[in-house]
Amino acid sequence: MRRGGWIAAMLLLCPALATAAERVIAERQWDAGTLPEGATRVGAADRIPGALRIEGRDDRATSIALWTLDAPGVAKPAHALRGTVRHHDVRGTGYLEMWTRYGDQERYFSRTLATEGPLRNLTGSSEWRPFTLPFFGAAGRHPTRIDVNLVLPGAGSVELGGMTLVELDGAQDLSTGAAGGWWDDRTGGLVGAVLGSGIGLLGAAIGSLCSLGRARRLVGALLAAAIGIGALTAALGLAALATGQPYPVYYPLLLGGGIALALGLGASRAVRRRYEELELRRMHALDVG
Repeated sequence: MRRGGWIAAMLLLCPALATAAERVIAERQWDAGTLPEGATRVGAADRIPGALRIEGRDDRATSIALWTLDAPGVAKPAHALRGTVRHHDVRGTGYLEMWTRYGDQERYFSRTLATEGPLRNLTGSSEWRPFTLPFFGAAGRHPTRIDVNLVLPGAGSVELGGMTLVELDGAQDLSTGAAGGWWDDRTGGLVGAVLGSGIGLLGAAIGSLCSLGRARRLVGALLAAAIGIGALTAALGLAALATGQPYPVYYPLLLGGGIALALGLGASRAVRRRYEELELRRMHALDVG
């Protein structure tokens, strides 16, 4: 496989590896056939394609049935609903809830009623952020139905991206991340931002110097640094995944490492050709002169 081909494959593999510790049961994207009653589509908002919006009312509480899964096929004791949410001027304490049912009599709920983290409630305003609704059942028991709802006590608007139901390999403390996690979801966002900014600056420096035909040794050193950072970060991400670290730990490491490797390895050939062309031009100019 050519270098560009396996780099592209590696980048596509990073998100897949990030979810390898979980098995996806079902996914819900919002379209004309799945849009809940009372909701509207908002299009590709802030890179969240097909998001929906629900408006609360001043005079009464609003409860919207978002998703019902009959015989969901959950085989392990623990499962979770993941997604992204944004809300604006929500009065009171709104929340997302997941009801896990066993037959007609037993049912248990999980709600986003925490003050921070992926179980944070829907109060006031927030930009796009991930949420998680977990449930930890008993071994050998399988849910017969799962219902997902949105509850708003009053006025305010909530926007939701797609949702995914997954099986969990082990019990996690999802209010802060996971048991034994290297860091929580907020720190994971910071790690991703630092990696992204650093890789962006490396790429800008390499591109600018290469286009000007200057500092060939420095450009080579920057490419080597990108490859080294990418390999180290990706290795840390794989180690985090193998040891059961939570999503905010392994995903930014895998994604950042993959992008850094793609930058360093993918640009090496183009950089070498650029400097060789410039050198040939200089030699030709000297010959002509």
